[in-house]
Amino acid sequence: MKNFILVVSSIAITYIVFESVFVLVGSSPYQHGRVAEFQWIGQNPLRGWVNRSNFKHGDTFSTDARGLRNVELASNGSETIVCMGDSGTFGTWDDGTWPRFPDYPGELQKRLNPEQFKVVNAGVIGYTSSHLLRQYMLQIRKMHPSRIVIRVGFNDHSPAWDVRLAVREPTEFWKQLLLYKMSSTFTVQTAVTLRLAFKAPRAGLEPWNDIDQFRFHLEALITNARKDGVQVILLDYPIRPAGFPKRDDGKPFPEKIWGVKNHEELIRLHSQYNREIKLTSERMRVPLVQTGHLLEDIGRAGFTSTDIVHPGPEGYRLIAEELSAFIKANPLNVQSGSRP
Repeated sequence: MKNFILVVSSIAITYIVFESVFVLVGSSPYQHGRVAEFQWIGQNPLRGWVNRSNFKHGDTFSTDARGLRNVELASNGSETIVCMGDSGTFGTWDDGTWPRFPDYPGELQKRLNPEQFKVVNAGVIGYTSSHLLRQYMLQIRKMHPSRIVIRVGFNDHSPAWDVRLAVREPTEFWKQLLLYKMSSTFTVQTAVTLRLAFKAPRAGLEPWNDIDQFRFHLEALITNARKDGVQVILLDYPIRPAGFPKRDDGKPFPEKIWGVKNHEELIRLHSQYNREIKLTSERMRVPLVQTGHLLEDIGRAGFTSTDIVHPGPEGYRLIAEELSAFIKANPLNVQSGSRP
């Protein structure tokens, strides 16, 4: 009996030491593969996919040890603003020689006092509202931001290209506990990885998130951020209006990959999600910074003739200007960390 207790105790101690070292090291051994043509993105068992750490893409952009895109103008400001979203936040644009990498978080930092504000670009190409919720719970909240800016919605209604990576929220309490309290352990990461490994990659005809799921994720993200004393700012998500301006390089827009027949149908579908952003803003009393009136003004050249989803460089600057004006006009309450 004594030998049995000794063996069990030794195994338990070894396991605890191993898990402690694994957590301290902090990097997942299961971040692997490459997502589509984006060599800086790797699959991740808990978040679907993430930006690779310390990646350098020539002279265009780089990521830090956390996989966050480095903002060109570095800052040590006391107020951290984390911009969360998809490729429209990370920063991409098709100018006919896809891709280019202008981004609005970088433009936002240029417009704010670097001694007061530090802007973080937490965008990940392809992310949906469910991915943003998971990213906040596992990564962003640990950064203790003052504010988060959310710009999401387009990928939610796009067909899921690998349904295994949809990162659905667990409903059982014990699963939530394991996911959000023990996510950095070897045991949890191995269990999730094995679960994915036994499922074949499968593209779906259904969207990543229907409108009800989209609403749920936005509300959950806002609720959790508020519990942490973080101010949430929503951005609208305009896409290029139909035939405005017309594409001039002879290439068709790839609407079929988004599960629709044409540009007009895509606009109708996307408008439902954009409307839900506005309704969520009103329902939860969250500020909404609207940029559609700027990007859709042909005189301002927010969109170009070569990209249906992403603003051009001027469009990203317009988003940054509108957002910076809101931030300057709405200072945080220093004591509570929230808007007065």
